[in-house]
Amino acid sequence: MAAERVQLFYAVVQVESQDASERDEAFPVAMEQVLGKLTGASVQDNPELSPIISQAQRYVLSFSYRANPDFSPVLSDQAEGEGETEVEKSLKLDFPASAPEKQFL
Repeated sequence: MAAERVQLFYAVVQVESQDASERDEAFPVAMEQVLGKLTGASVQDNPELSPIISQAQRYVLSFSYRANPDFSPVLSDQAEGEGETEVEKSLKLDFPASAPEKQFL
């Protein structure tokens, strides 16, 4: 049997842009992912981890951006209902209720 390699200290977070403010918001989300893999529990179940999450940027060794392969501006616009005529709205496919994908990972 083959074993799947788990990258414990690696996380992928969606961001809308490469702005510093987006990055600052993404670091705590990434830290929650990493801590979840390391502890096997939800971070909400471990309030003692809050200081680590709030200082997530201190623990980042590197980060990079790449295009999100699931991002589609057309689907995102439709999911948000922006710029649609009444006819387009009536013909629109039902999309899942989940939030639209963001442009970068």
